[in-house]
Amino acid sequence: MMENTNTKKDNAAEPTKLPAEPETQTASAVEDMLITSPVTDIIEQPDQVKLVMEVPGVAAEQIKIDVEENLLKIVADSPFERGGRKVRYQRSFQLSDVFDTERISAACRHGLLTLSIPRLKSTQPRKIKVEVK
Repeated sequence: MMENTNTKKDNAAEPTKLPAEPETQTASAVEDMLITSPVTDIIEQPDQVKLVMEVPGVAAEQIKIDVEENLLKIVADSPFERGGRKVRYQRSFQLSDVFDTERISAACRHGLLTLSIPRLKSTQPRKIKVEVK
C-alpha cells in the first residue's frame, strides 16, 4: 500500500510550514513562501495507483518529483501569492515495496498533476483457471 506522510486529510489544502530543500532554496527564500498540501485524489487500480493533484497555475517546469528510499516527494512552485507570500505545493507519500518506482510517470494539464505509480508485475492480482479433470 501507499501511506500518505502528511497528517492532513487528502482533500485538505490548509497551509503547513515544512522544511525547505537546502539544495534549491535558501532559508530566507522559504520563509517568504506559503507551503500548502494540494488537494489529492488517490485512485487505486489493480495494476497501478494514480495520484491526481490540484496545482493551479503551475507549469510542468515548476514541478519537482523525487523518489528516494520509497519516499515519493512532490514540490510545485505556484506563480500565485497569498498574503504577500509565494505559494508552494508540497506533498510526500511513503510507497511500499509493491510499487515499481523506476516506472513512475507524471503529466500536468489544466492545473492537474497526474502521477501513475505502477505495481510490480509479481504483486499484481492474477486469475488462476481451474481445470476440470
